Amino acid sequence: MTLTTIGCPLYDVIKDNIIEVLKEDKKIKNVEIKLTFDSPWNPEMMTNSAKMEIGFL
Repeated sequence: MTLTTIGCPLYDVIKDNIIEVLKEDKKIKNVEIKLTFDSPWNPEMMTNSAKMEIGFL
């Protein structure tokens, strides 16, 4: 996964939520989150509905 900034204060919250939801699937035994900034996040990565929700569209 990637974040909007390297020092994002919500990293642990986001990571923990992803792990929690994925582990609800009994077929998933292990979850590993890999953090990357290659390529850097930008608003073009957002879905149109996400852009609309924050007023980008």
